[in-house]
Amino acid sequence: MTQRQIREVTGLTHTWVRQNIRQLVEYEYLTVTRGGGERSKGFYRLKEDAEISRTDLSMIPTPEAMRRLIREKK
Repeated sequence: MTQRQIREVTGLTHTWVRQNIRQLVEYEYLTVTRGGGERSKGFYRLKEDAEISRTDLSMIPTPEAMRRLIREKK
């Protein structure tokens, strides 16, 4: 993906996307790949593109747990 694609999908500003992409690259969540010459666009890829079935999603509550939490807050 490119910064432009991220801006178009999210509606975020150029500055916000650029700064946060740099941080994700620094934290090694994204890698930068370039095509062509030195002045070409940067393309970003997830550092680890693991299958969703192998991803630990245990910290995300189930819809039932979220409904229960909402009822308890009322």
